[in-house]
Amino acid sequence: MVRISSARFERSFSLKDIGALQYLRHLTQLLATVFANGKLLGLASTGLIVPYLHVTQSPWSTVHGAYESLEYTIARGVFPLLVLGVIYLTAVTVGRLFCGWACPFGLVQDILSYLPFKKEKLSASTTSQLKDLKWAVLGFSLISVILVAWRRASAMGHEDPMGVFSDSPFSVISPAGTLFAYLPWLALWNTNVLLSAGLIAWIKLALCVAVLVPSVYIPRFFCRYLCPMGTLLEPLSSYKVLRIARSSKTPVQDANKVLGDVCPMGVQLEKEDYVSDHPSCIHCGKCVTEAPATFAQTLFEKSN
Repeated sequence: MVRISSARFERSFSLKDIGALQYLRHLTQLLATVFANGKLLGLASTGLIVPYLHVTQSPWSTVHGAYESLEYTIARGVFPLLVLGVIYLTAVTVGRLFCGWACPFGLVQDILSYLPFKKEKLSASTTSQLKDLKWAVLGFSLISVILVAWRRASAMGHEDPMGVFSDSPFSVISPAGTLFAYLPWLALWNTNVLLSAGLIAWIKLALCVAVLVPSVYIPRFFCRYLCPMGTLLEPLSSYKVLRIARSSKTPVQDANKVLGDVCPMGVQLEKEDYVSDHPSCIHCGKCVTEAPATFAQTLFEKSN
């Protein structure tokens, strides 16, 4: 049973408060989003596998999301060596950096977090229980795609043994897929199609809304508690060489007070000198820009 216990805090944002590093990050996110959907501007498909959540079914997609590619490869009965290489090479070099600097769905959540509503700070116990949810999502997704592969192998030549879930089960209902693929297709076809849409279409829309609304009050809600791509990156991300250091003069409890106010991923330290040693760190740099005397960004430092 999850008990919701939270403390609200008000934080007003202005362009002056965002800071140069955050301007750079949001510009990078915007450019990455445009590139990932570059067919809208006449760009050709690149075949590039990107280590963040992206659904290739977008009518304008020029890249392949690593998690969708992982699902598709397994569903076809092929060991995903290339995709796993991309995922774990990213994890041990920059961790979840692409989540904070390139992911289009992350950008949407960042924009929502700037809306002038009171933010929720969940209790430690609630946060712990919710963080277990992302592992459940990842586990259920991978079990589903393995089941798809087994059904395909047993289906005697039938290519779609489980209907729309036959290639990428999670991507079918992914809120990122709904926002950047399903809704654009509706806009291109006819919005009246929605009126005759089946149950899965309505489930997709409901899940998208159910993720985006909490993101107004809890920054990066999906990234924190649900994203299977980010979860895959976490186990090895503590070994990454791109790091954010905590000043040795700053007690952990003081550093956590700063993080509690500014970190969109809700990172809290136990004893680490490096914020980036926490597997959920997305290198957004907000702790650096908000408290430069407490935190400092260090590039490509060898992990201990």
